[in-house]
This record gives sequence, C-alpha cells and structure tokens, in this order.
Amino acid sequence: MSDLSVQVRRHVGQHLRRTRHALGWTLEDVTTRLAHDGVRLSRSTLHRIETGRTVLALETVSALCRVMGVPFGYLEEIVRSAAAQREIDLTGYRFEELIAQGHALGARGRVALALQHFEAAHDWVLLQEQLDDRDDSLATALVHMADCQRRLRHFALSQEAATRALNLDGCSPENRLRAVLLNVSIGYMTRDFYRAALFAEHAERELPHASEPVQAFGYYVTGNLHYLQERYREAIVRFRRAERLYRRLDAPLQLSRLYVTMGHALARSEDGNGGASLIHDGYRMARKNRFHEVELYGLRILGLVDAERDDPDSALFHFEHAARLARRLGLTHELFLAWHGIWTVSRRHQDRDRERHARRALKRLLKKINPELREAEQFVTTLALEDRGSKP
Repeated sequence: MSDLSVQVRRHVGQHLRRTRHALGWTLEDVTTRLAHDGVRLSRSTLHRIETGRTVLALETVSALCRVMGVPFGYLEEIVRSAAAQREIDLTGYRFEELIAQGHALGARGRVALALQHFEAAHDWVLLQEQLDDRDDSLATALVHMADCQRRLRHFALSQEAATRALNLDGCSPENRLRAVLLNVSIGYMTRDFYRAALFAEHAERELPHASEPVQAFGYYVTGNLHYLQERYREAIVRFRRAERLYRRLDAPLQLSRLYVTMGHALARSEDGNGGASLIHDGYRMARKNRFHEVELYGLRILGLVDAERDDPDSALFHFEHAARLARRLGLTHELFLAWHGIWTVSRRHQDRDRERHARRALKRLLKKINPELREAEQFVTTLALEDRGSKP
C-alpha cells in the first residue's frame, strides 16, 4: 500500500478512525492492543494514518485490521470505493443539509458523491458531543452509507455500516428495521439466500408496525428476495403492496425502480407482454425524472428480456445504451454488467467482432470490480474453459 494516492490513504484512514470510534477506543487503546500483538506504533503515527498524512505500510494496516476485528479483504473495497470518489469540500454544512444533498445525488445516480455527503453527515454527528438523539442521527447516516455502499457493490463495507447502526443503543425502531432490510438486500445480492431469508423473516414480523415509507421499502426488498429465487408469484404479491404504498407516498424514484423489477417478474411468469410494458413504464418514468441509476437498470432489464425473446438487435441496442450511461455515471459494476450482456448476446449469435470487443472491455473491467459478482465468475469460467479447449 506504499504507493497509494493521498486521496486513497485519507479514505482508508477515515474508515479506520470510524471503526475505532464505533468500538469506543482511544488512540492509546489501539496502540496498546498493537503492542500486545508485537507491533510498535505511536499515537501520533496512528493519528497521521487516520488523517491520511503518512504512507501506509502493508504490515501496519494488516495489524490494525487484525486488532480491530476488520477483515483485511474489507480494505480492497475501501480502495475501490475511494477510486470512485473525488475531493469535495463539505465543511460548513449541517447534518440535515448533508443528508438532503446525499438523497438528491443518489436519486440522480451519483452514488459515490452521495456516499461522501452521508459520510460527512456521520462525521459531523461524531463531533457533536451534546446532540439530542445523537445515536439515532448516527444510525441515519450509517443506514444511508450502507445503502450507497450496497449500490456500489461494496458489500463488506455496506454490511459493516448496517451492523454499526444496529448496535447503537439509541437507534430508533425505524432505522433498525432499515438496517435489517439492507442486510436482506446484501444477502441476496451476494447470493447468500439463507442469510437473507433469516433477516427477511425478522423484517416481515416488524413491517406492519413501521411507517409507510419503511413498509414500502420492506415489501420491495422482500419481494426482490423472492424474485431473485425465481418465486415470481410470491414476489409480485409483495411488489403490489409496495406499489400501493409508493403511489400513496408520491414516490416516483421508488415507483420507477419497482416497475422495472415487477415488470421483469411478470414477463418471466404469467404475462410477458404486460411485463415488458411495465418495464418500459418504469424506464420512461426514470428517464423523465433523470433518475439515471434506475434508467440504467431499466435498459439492462430490457436487454435481458429482448435476449430471452431471441431479439438480438434490440437486446444489443439496450445493452450498448446501458454501457454508455454507466460509463458517464462512473458506475463500474453496472458497466461490466452491460458489457457482459453485449458479450453474451454477440457470442450466442456468433457476432465475432462485437464479441471480441466486449471480451476486451470485460477483461479490463475485471480488475476494478468485485470478483464475486455472478456475471464476473461466469465470464472468468467461460474464458478458462475456452483456453483449456484451445490447448493441444
């Protein structure tokens, strides 16, 4: 880690400092534990590490992770997260302003910038010793941070933030339920369906007592769990409940995302034409309101539906449009998924030039994404089998 940029060093240091605060440890507590582990580090050096003002030795960071109980692989996600961010000055803002701006940026697909605002809101609360409802304000920031990290597919960071929110004594029932629901989402996005189902079982017991926004989010998340396990009827029941609530709440962002997902569930189960129409409705709503992340999601799902219908021209059109939008938004994982769609369709229909172009793009992107992404594993496995088959 000795060649990390200043920005990445600062980002790693911020995460180590937040972890220390979450444990309730002082700088001296950490250096004492490091000494018991055979690592000599002064408080001033640890402070410089946390503020990004010193070069990070691999052995030192590894020891810090060990004594704080942080998986070392967690740092890989921190580095990927830092690479997606740019330096912005958030001094002078208050908690409510930072949260509101984070929401606005997230709605437009600027997830990395939204994350910076939520992190700044979290740090602002840490500095307010006498703040009323301090724990719940921290939980609010942590839940939003967890959601952004989940959307960026930094799952270890997302789970860590959600768990910290759950462990705060003053966390409200609403924020606690949101953190549980984020664990459901992290579970199914990492294909840990058993873990997701355990959290979902707890969430569904609490949903009837929650506010309407949390209920709607809960029905959408638990519906997604069924959708990704191809239990489309169960998914659609929950999506319909979420739709009624989001309509009542006048929530176009959430409705547009819901329509895309519910449309795909319908297309794969009982009503292919009606499902495609609903996906288009969600996509048009997202495009009209400039909800770019949902617009990108809609394009990718339309590409999948076209591919399932064996319409390669339309599928490629949607995947290529998705790739351009993902590149503009700086969403690396979504860019990989779009190129994976292009590669799959062109390979199936023997479009060799387009397939080679997509293959090169995917190989470049592999270094920048979570390697456990299902489509990444499929791509790597296919390449390995093809290489083995080409050898004499």
